[in-house]
Amino acid sequence: PHNEPASLQTGPWQTVPAAPKLGVGALYGQGCQSNLWSRTMMQQVCGDDVKLCLKASHDVSACTKAYSSGPPWIMHKSDAQELLSKFPITTLRVHQVWPNLLSEQVAFGVAQMRSGIRASIDPFWFLSAETGDGQPWATVANLDWDPCHERRPAPPSASNPIFFHACSAYHLHGQEDTGYTLHKDHIHKDLLECGAPLLRYPPQDSLQRHMDNKNTAGFRGTWAVCTYTNLVNTYAAAWKGKFCKAPNLEATFAYPAGSQGFLNETSWLKRVFRKGGWTDIDYLDH
Repeated sequence: PHNEPASLQTGPWQTVPAAPKLGVGALYGQGCQSNLWSRTMMQQVCGDDVKLCLKASHDVSACTKAYSSGPPWIMHKSDAQELLSKFPITTLRVHQVWPNLLSEQVAFGVAQMRSGIRASIDPFWFLSAETGDGQPWATVANLDWDPCHERRPAPPSASNPIFFHACSAYHLHGQEDTGYTLHKDHIHKDLLECGAPLLRYPPQDSLQRHMDNKNTAGFRGTWAVCTYTNLVNTYAAAWKGKFCKAPNLEATFAYPAGSQGFLNETSWLKRVFRKGGWTDIDYLDH
């Protein structure tokens, strides 16, 4: 594919364009869950579209390649009304037969099956696991940008991958004992409260020790921790600068190695939102 007419940069994360009855999305790891359902379960989820679901789920490999997807999801405008009308009810039904944290993602693929939509999904939409060789880590290794030293997001000219997956855990130097293991659930939930601090930065020379061997979990994890920290702090600071009279922009919060709740127990955010994450009440048993 060639992106020049749209004035977009080319790169290793190009994909085919969405077309009628052809969706595009990112590859995730849930696989073809619908292949494991009984005929009764399939009927419960797909209703009058059960034959389409059975046909799409029959071949596990083909089903996984087409429907084991997650955001970003891209659809053709001609498919939008039917697909988006089926997605909510399909989500509820999938959760009934497979009550898992990823049931919504599975439901989107099943809603595509119900609508007769094939999908082209790719592993390169975002950086995720340090061991994910299907992701564009080789491109990251060639970037002329040291996020640990710069402590700010890379400019568009750096041609970074499109999305960064905040649901993975990243380890400085690829090790879990450095005090810098970062996952979205480790960030204090009241980060945007005016008095809450930003995340502490890793040492600025962290990435330099891995420059001689970039195809390692040490390089990838270090690059990811620094990039993640830069993204969080930059945009949290921008939000606070706009909405807080006296924002705390000190990068001092040392996040724990595990799940983090609210830093301030009297936070207005705690009164409005639940904690979320794997340890939230909805997912304790799943």
